[in-house]
Amino acid sequence: MTYRCTGRRAYSVLRRAYGVLCFIIAVVLLLTFCDNRIIERATINYFPYEEGNWWRYLGDSDTLLVEVEPSDTLLQTEVTPVSFGGNIKYFVEDDRALSEYVNIVYNFSGDDYTIIENFITRIELPLVYDNVYQDSLIDSLNVFGQWVTAQYRMSGAISEWENTDITEVFDTLYSEAGYKIELVTIYNLTSQDTTITDTTYLEEYYVPNKGLVRFYDGETWYDLIEYEVR
Repeated sequence: MTYRCTGRRAYSVLRRAYGVLCFIIAVVLLLTFCDNRIIERATINYFPYEEGNWWRYLGDSDTLLVEVEPSDTLLQTEVTPVSFGGNIKYFVEDDRALSEYVNIVYNFSGDDYTIIENFITRIELPLVYDNVYQDSLIDSLNVFGQWVTAQYRMSGAISEWENTDITEVFDTLYSEAGYKIELVTIYNLTSQDTTITDTTYLEEYYVPNKGLVRFYDGETWYDLIEYEVR
């Protein structure tokens, strides 16, 4: 039996094939664009925590100086100490996260006993809009016959900080949009006769190559007024 393909039928087949090809090309271009945007954002420095860099922020009635101190070593890991007005936070950055050192101790009869000492994910990397993540540390220790349990949880949500919002603060329109990062930390310490729970809500705003330009520490809003980033 012989089949013949008429001109109209051949045109219909070619048209469908062309449509499928265009769809495939569009999908490939879209995926490539998204991958390139993620790679581009990953190479921009949103956390310029190099020794000597500093930022000064204005709060409700006073200023806060944030300084990057010389590197240190904790848990056999090189960390970057950052002083927030004398309150030191220790950060570690890699391809997956900006992590923070956590040390929770229990005081018994004047002596401190370490319950948790580890790193927790503070900001998941690379930065991606609408990303929601969480991390937790849980451990227990027997202190003179009683079990003490500590938990430290951190949840984060990343969203876009529009250029218009950034302009209101700096009178400058950045080519790259900033990031708003919402953090919730939950601290819990339980012993035989004591339970301590504390929940803190934080907001942090980052722009390229300047880092943290606005934040809420659970009590006060701070806005960047001057800085030096090398």
